[in-house]
Amino acid sequence: MSAFIVSMQTMQNVVNAVDMANRRYRNREYTFCGVDVRDSRDLVTVGNVLFNMNQEAVNQRYVEEDFAPEYVHRLHIPVTGKALAPYIKAMDCLIYQCTEGNVPDHAHYKQLVAVRGMLVDELLRGLPEYSNAKWDA
Repeated sequence: MSAFIVSMQTMQNVVNAVDMANRRYRNREYTFCGVDVRDSRDLVTVGNVLFNMNQEAVNQRYVEEDFAPEYVHRLHIPVTGKALAPYIKAMDCLIYQCTEGNVPDHAHYKQLVAVRGMLVDELLRGLPEYSNAKWDA
């Protein structure tokens, strides 16, 4: 397995996925990576925290000093249904790159996995195959 620091585009998709999840589940007093993300201006902090987590995983894998860039937030239009797929794929990429050393034990990693699960659940429940499946076979 190789690990790398994800691209800015991938990280922007991850942070935008976190933002979309926050907007959908707003009533949960939602924080991510220790940051209250009800204010989208704080998403830059979230991006930097996630880049640092990615950097730590890569450096644990290769015992070297790779440095993540500073996160630059890009505004997005919230999406639903199948349009969530690229955002979930970006989360999958980051999660995979962070499975090195003790990073999977970090709270940020676990929270990222949980948010991904919420969005995957939303995507799945929106599929006609899911709607048409029998509840109790």
